[in-house]
This record gives sequence, structure tokens and C-alpha cells, in this order.
Amino acid sequence: MTDDHVSDDEELYRNVRGALTDDEYFHDPHTGQLIITAQAFRDRKKEPSVDRAKLRDYNPDLSRMAGSGIVSLITEDVRAIGTVQTKSPDGQTFQHAVDVEAAPIPSKNEAHALITVSPEFFGSEAKQKHAFSLLRRALATLASKNGWTLEPNKS
Repeated sequence: MTDDHVSDDEELYRNVRGALTDDEYFHDPHTGQLIITAQAFRDRKKEPSVDRAKLRDYNPDLSRMAGSGIVSLITEDVRAIGTVQTKSPDGQTFQHAVDVEAAPIPSKNEAHALITVSPEFFGSEAKQKHAFSLLRRALATLASKNGWTLEPNKS
């Protein structure tokens, strides 16, 4: 990771797969409102990737993958999720603070960043998955509130 601090006011881009069969979004059948699901923030390392908009010249097309849409989050809102809690085997409760950290991929994606927790999730895989699912749901709620930055393309 780099020392480049991601400021609270930074906009972040996240790809959301465009096919409804990917289960990353749907429209509420009663209201028509866009709902981004927790599936849109899955990540095997439990650190969802985002792009820093300012390093993409505020052009979300530069972050979009084929067939995907882009949703935007504001770093301050991500950090305001606060903490995700887990319990250790001895019953102690731990708070995992949510953050956004710059994680450029040299020569590929200098805008790359990760949504992280500190300390990292620990314990059984089931406990880690549960804690991460809480974070993913909170991120999905933020993304749903903001709606599409770019609707899915059909490429």
C-alpha cells in the first residue's frame, strides 16, 4: 500500500455487473427504485476494490468494465459506517474500523483503492464471512442511495 491518503471528500467508483443474473442489483417491483445488493461488494480477500474518481479525471467510463455499471461512494460515508463487530473465541468483542486505503497497481491502475477494516477480520471462516457480509450490506445501502453514476452498458 502507498502512503497516499484518501481524503474524506473523495468520490469512489465501484463496478456493478450489468446482468441481472449476477444478482448485484435489481429494481424494487413496487417503487422502481434501484437496489444495489451486497453481492456487488463481494471480494475473496474481504477488501472490495474501488477507483478514486479524481485519479480517473472524474470520468467513470475509465473505471467501467464491459457490461458493468458504475456506482459512486464518498469516502467519508464509507468511513462513517463506523465499525463492524466480531467476537473472539473467548467472548471478547472487537471493533473493526472501516477505511479506504490507496492501493495503486503500477502501470495498470493508479486510481485503485481498497475498502478495508482494521484490525483485519479474524476467527473462523464463517465468522469472517458474517462480519464481511455486514460491511457489504452497509456499502450496498450507500450505493443504492446514490444510484447509478453510469448505467450498465451492453458491451
